[in-house]
Amino acid sequence: MTYIFLRYLLPLLLPVLVYAGYVLWCRQTGRTAESISWVWLLGAGVVLAALVAGALMVDSGAPRNAEYTPPRLEDGRIVPGRAE
Repeated sequence: MTYIFLRYLLPLLLPVLVYAGYVLWCRQTGRTAESISWVWLLGAGVVLAALVAGALMVDSGAPRNAEYTPPRLEDGRIVPGRAE
């Protein structure tokens, strides 16, 4: 659930949360808040989500057909996982 939140929901909701915080701050200080279209906020969220997805898809350097060996315990030592 945390993975889904950080990868998809947070980048989509972050611009809206920042704008809501800005509006609340303006109301408390008596300033006027400029209205921003919800379309722009959602567009900014989509761009952020695409950037996060692109950053997470960066190649690790292992060949695509490599077989992954998970970490294991051998003689009381942890042998790290690797792609072969």
